[in-house]
Amino acid sequence: MSKATFPQRVSVQVSGPAPEGLAVALIFPMRLRNPFFYTVFLDAAGRAEVSDAELLAFFDQARLELPTGYVDPRKGFLGEVHAEVLGLIELESSLEALEMFRGKFVYPVGYEEKLKIAIGRGAEADVHEVESLDFT
Repeated sequence: MSKATFPQRVSVQVSGPAPEGLAVALIFPMRLRNPFFYTVFLDAAGRAEVSDAELLAFFDQARLELPTGYVDPRKGFLGEVHAEVLGLIELESSLEALEMFRGKFVYPVGYEEKLKIAIGRGAEADVHEVESLDFT
C-alpha cells in the first residue's frame, strides 16, 4: 500500500441555501489509531476551506495531549477525508470538549463564538447535506 500525501487544502460545500456559520466536521481516517476531526464553519455561500497548516497544527496538539490515541497524520493519512454536517447533539459535545481542553489546546480564532452561534440555530443542520468535498 502506497503512502497517501496529506492534503494541502480541504474545501466543503453543503446543499441548499445554508445559513452562514453552519458547522461541518471533517474526518481524517488514519492507518492506525483514531481518526482526526476538525470542525469548519460555512460562509454565506455555504462553503468552507481549511489549509494543511491549520489542520496539522491542530492535529499535532491532539497528538501531544493524547500520544497513545493518535499517529502523525503526515505518515498515517489514509488518503480519505469525510465530512458531515453537525447536528445539535454533536455541537453540544464539541462545546463540552472545548471546556475540557481549554488551556491545553489552542482552538482556531473565533471557534467558541462560532460554535455557540451554531448551537443557537438548533436543528437547522438536519436539512443540509454535504454536496461536495474536495481535497488536494
